[in-house]
Amino acid sequence: MRWRQTLSSSKVYLIAGICVFGSAMALNFMFFDSSYSLIQNAMRYDAVWTGSGGRIEAETLKSSFSTYLLTQAEADKKELKLRFAITKGRLNSWAEGTFGKSIKEVQGGDRMLADAKRLLGSLQVFINAPPPPTEREAVARKVAKAVDAIHKLGHETQQYSMVQAALARDQIKRQQNMQRAINEGLSVVGALLFLLAIWQNASLRRASNRADATARKYERLAKHDVVTGLANRATVEEKLAALSRMVQKPRVCVLAADLDGFKRINDLMGHVAGDAALKAAAEKMQAMVDGLSSTRLVARVGGDEFLIVLEMYDLEWSLSAFAHQLIKAFEEPIYTDVGTVNLGVSIGYAESRCDKENCVHLVMNADLALTEAKSTGKSRAIAYKDTLRIQMYRRQEVESALKEAVKNHDIYPVFQSYHDILTGTCLGFEALARWCHKELGPIGPDEFIPTAETTGDIINLGALILDDACLEAAGWREKASVSVNLSTVQFLRPGLVKDVSNALAKSRLEPSRLKLEVTESVLISDKVRTLSILQELQKTGTRIVLDDFGTGYSSLSYLVQFPWDEIKIDRSFVETAGTYAEMQNVVSMVVRIASQLGAVVTIEGIETEAQRALFSGFGCHMAQGYFYGRPQKLDKLPGLVDQRATLRAIS
Repeated sequence: MRWRQTLSSSKVYLIAGICVFGSAMALNFMFFDSSYSLIQNAMRYDAVWTGSGGRIEAETLKSSFSTYLLTQAEADKKELKLRFAITKGRLNSWAEGTFGKSIKEVQGGDRMLADAKRLLGSLQVFINAPPPPTEREAVARKVAKAVDAIHKLGHETQQYSMVQAALARDQIKRQQNMQRAINEGLSVVGALLFLLAIWQNASLRRASNRADATARKYERLAKHDVVTGLANRATVEEKLAALSRMVQKPRVCVLAADLDGFKRINDLMGHVAGDAALKAAAEKMQAMVDGLSSTRLVARVGGDEFLIVLEMYDLEWSLSAFAHQLIKAFEEPIYTDVGTVNLGVSIGYAESRCDKENCVHLVMNADLALTEAKSTGKSRAIAYKDTLRIQMYRRQEVESALKEAVKNHDIYPVFQSYHDILTGTCLGFEALARWCHKELGPIGPDEFIPTAETTGDIINLGALILDDACLEAAGWREKASVSVNLSTVQFLRPGLVKDVSNALAKSRLEPSRLKLEVTESVLISDKVRTLSILQELQKTGTRIVLDDFGTGYSSLSYLVQFPWDEIKIDRSFVETAGTYAEMQNVVSMVVRIASQLGAVVTIEGIETEAQRALFSGFGCHMAQGYFYGRPQKLDKLPGLVDQRATLRAIS
């Protein structure tokens, strides 16, 4: 009887134990499935951090738009089209997959996505048809509005995902606590269940840590540069926007820095060395600003471009002195993981001048100053001045009008005579480009020629002046020669020899009457190719002139590397030869070498009889300058030719 009672009790305990064990196991597996779902949910929402890439692309599009509106260069237009396509593709991809599901869950997400696509689409027209200067500010606001819409969509989705991820992780943690209690109870039932609980807890903890790490990773990637670890442009703009909102601002200083010589390292040593050089340069800049008693931010915002933002409270601290210290620091070799490299740095800097100033504009001001520093010799520090912005607007106006001016032949040649230095006989004329815009007024060649070289319009402009000069010379009664300058960009372009041949054929001008002037800079860029082109040009029967000898890269070795027909000594010798014996010796030596090589020597910039007599004594053959006459328009040139009864050409 007692046995039966014991057996019955055992059965009850056994059944109860089985029920408890089964219930605990069922509850445990239910929690496991639920936790797995929550983990997937947390990971899904954290994955939305990839939307930060779209925001970065939108900022890049905004920057490309700004650059294109400023320069309207073909290269910048291509870059803008690429950035526009990338941003448009990113918005299309946002509507799909996990990110698209997250957008739908955000209140008004579909509407914000549609608005962003609409605003982005409205910018297409300004890529294909650049706006006039009067509308650029309105276009810039449209670009900013589209970028803000993309930012807002990414921001709202990110905030929503962070909240959802946090809720999911909280639920995971609560369920972990419940499972821990169940597992501790199950530990008395069996070691296997206890080990299983430990394994589950460890798995859940790893998953939760991965979710947290993923969130931190994407947050950092959204605000930092991958190569150097510095902040990126988005972080700089957020910082400056926050400073602009402050009622009482500190003294805000922005330095835009560009590495001199980085492209050479990248081209010769490869991208691995380039990345190592960027890291080392970033460390040097960070070390320099770490020594300042200020809040500071160093960011990489482009290939080799950096921005430094400083909040200074010391009114006596010199931004100019710090910029020059930074330049001096880069004069020392930089040690990297792949070897020693030499880099310079060009800097443009600007600072806030009042409490109400918008600090975001400081980046543009510093960039303008940087452009000035790079264009005037590099390894320089230039402070922003309002005149730089005026010059920028002027460049934009000139660039906008240049292509149309070439197309409509608004740029035309004028002619300045050159003479036998002994007899005064006129031997020919040099064609010089001139442009008088109906609104901007006279625009000098020292302004529109460099602009044309930058935009690529120099090719059509050079061909226009060459054709017009040959046509005009072909109609002269006397067989005077005509001289045409060739730009370095124009010279190195394929097809130059064909353009010269076509100009001679159309005008029927004798090739021997055409002189083509090139500067020493073409020999620096690609000596082998340049010499080959010069030989091809000389085969057409034209005469080749080395122009502006004595400036820039001057070397006597250039005189013997090619059989020049003529050497023109720069006007700077006229200003100094009268007082410096060294200059007189140089001129005499050039004349002797040229004579041995069979070349004619011309001196430019003669303005007085005394200067003519001086260089005649040195042995120069021809002279050019205001002493003989200023450049003349086409309608005055025939009369000038007729006055030279003894006009002849040097052969």
